[in-house]
Amino acid sequence: MENYKHYSILKKTLKELLDSHKIWYSNEGPFDSNPNEGINGMGSNNLFGKDIMSSFFAEYLEYYETDYFLGCSFQVYEKTYNQRLKDYLAEFIDTDEISFIRDELDEGIYNYKFKEFDLGCFDKNIILKYERNKKQINHSLTKRLEYLSQRSKENGYDLVYNKSSETYSLARIKQLLEVKKEEDLIDYSTSSLAEKIIALNEGGVINFLKEKEPFNTSTNSLAGYLSLCLGEKTTSIQSYIQPLINKDNDQSKSPYTTTGTVKRVQQKLINIGLKIE
Repeated sequence: MENYKHYSILKKTLKELLDSHKIWYSNEGPFDSNPNEGINGMGSNNLFGKDIMSSFFAEYLEYYETDYFLGCSFQVYEKTYNQRLKDYLAEFIDTDEISFIRDELDEGIYNYKFKEFDLGCFDKNIILKYERNKKQINHSLTKRLEYLSQRSKENGYDLVYNKSSETYSLARIKQLLEVKKEEDLIDYSTSSLAEKIIALNEGGVINFLKEKEPFNTSTNSLAGYLSLCLGEKTTSIQSYIQPLINKDNDQSKSPYTTTGTVKRVQQKLINIGLKIE
């Protein structure tokens, strides 16, 4: 994207200067290049500096609270973000919000490269306005950076500052897969009582409890305890756990008698991550 495409008034000023004085000017932008070098072989950094500065800030002050451009108020930036994202995705195939954020970063996030004129040639009032507007633009760009950092995290990326190049890049968040697992958790609360008892048994819970007092001597107590935990009838639980605790009991009432139920529970345990032996 062209960094300075929004500055129509400024471009008009620069064109008038170029046409009037036939000076060389780079397309890099109003404040990161020197538009006033080489007139008749003489350096003249401030010959047109006041005109350029006045034009840029006149446009900035007129539109920074209403129109989107690099350095506009954060309120405008946030308000226009979704529509600009929508337009971007419609224009470019195989893109997503992260692609859009990368382009936003390339526009010159956080630190606007101002041209440092020799302000000794300007009166105090102009200097104060210049410094104030510089500070305001950088505040807006800082808020913009914070917003893009938040949007990046929502898409599984961290914003990383590269000190050597003074730029920002995106790195995938390592914890994303763990977060995704939590988001994909399946609710098994509707499982049948038979499935719940099989799950407890496969997890070693029944064997563990039956060795503890008073459950080591009373199946009724164990059934009552499981009723408290599972919210199921004690009599129904007892009929299921009796065959598990005592192999001499009638195994026809065991929860394992139905192959489909057993396989269903085993698959659920695998989904949870429990190793089935």
